[in-house]
Amino acid sequence: MKRHGLGDETTVCRTACSDEGGYKAGMSLLTGEDRPTAALGLSC
Repeated sequence: MKRHGLGDETTVCRTACSDEGGYKAGMSLLTGEDRPTAALGLSC
């Protein structure tokens, strides 16, 4: 991301690899002041 000039605009949410962890990460992203324009999720 930094190489493409987006280093200051990235957010990483690390949580447990579970339904609850995914929910917490999603809520963290969506309830913040700067809501994302895109999100990428990973399933373990």
